Amino acid sequence: MVRGLVSAPSLSFDQASVAQQVASALRDLLLKGEIPPGAKLREVQLAQALSVSRHTLRAGFRILEAEGLLEHSLNHGVVVPELSPDRIADVFRARKAMEFAGVHALHHDDGRSDTIEGMSHAIKAMKSSRNEAELAAADLDFHTAVVAAVGSSLIDELYRNVQAQLRLTRAWAQRSRGNRNLMAQTHQEVVEHLRNASVDLASNSLMAINDLGEARLLKAMRALKGSTANDPRVWPPPNPED
Repeated sequence: MVRGLVSAPSLSFDQASVAQQVASALRDLLLKGEIPPGAKLREVQLAQALSVSRHTLRAGFRILEAEGLLEHSLNHGVVVPELSPDRIADVFRARKAMEFAGVHALHHDDGRSDTIEGMSHAIKAMKSSRNEAELAAADLDFHTAVVAAVGSSLIDELYRNVQAQLRLTRAWAQRSRGNRNLMAQTHQEVVEHLRNASVDLASNSLMAINDLGEARLLKAMRALKGSTANDPRVWPPPNPED
């Protein structure tokens, strides 16, 4: 039995639902930082651990590939994406561009009050978060609400992919919880600027939040450098008896 995994068929008899359960189990482990970036997933062992066929397991993989949490390589099979510092900087550039557009779209959005209410709800969730996963989820809700103001389903999809890559790297590099009160405070500044129709100030505050997040993530990655030599390059890691 692989730690953290539950036999999927016990949860549903429908094959599509089983694939969703497989994806859910793996997603949970990925976003908890249990599976290291760069690791190749071992199909046979995972299928046995989940008591599913390899066909169903691959269907679960495809769900996570669409979310940006896994990648498929012809030469290496299914692997967990590994972001370099340059790639992280590029991901944050993309994130800032989409959030910049979202903030400025709010200025002309008839539903601005609903969006701001959703952002405020996310801030409350930050304050009450009990662990890093809950804090990250609240942060995701806040920023997703901003981007949704653009009103483009394509941009929403791109943004979910960008956020998935960041969440994956954060889960592995940043094991300790961030300062929830500081995070709530900086995000509240964005909301207050929007309520005062100060779009430029809201945009500046949001870009500063992104810059701080990027710096924190890169610092955590530098701290890990050299300490991950013994991380498994395949997952689940082989037993001595294998």
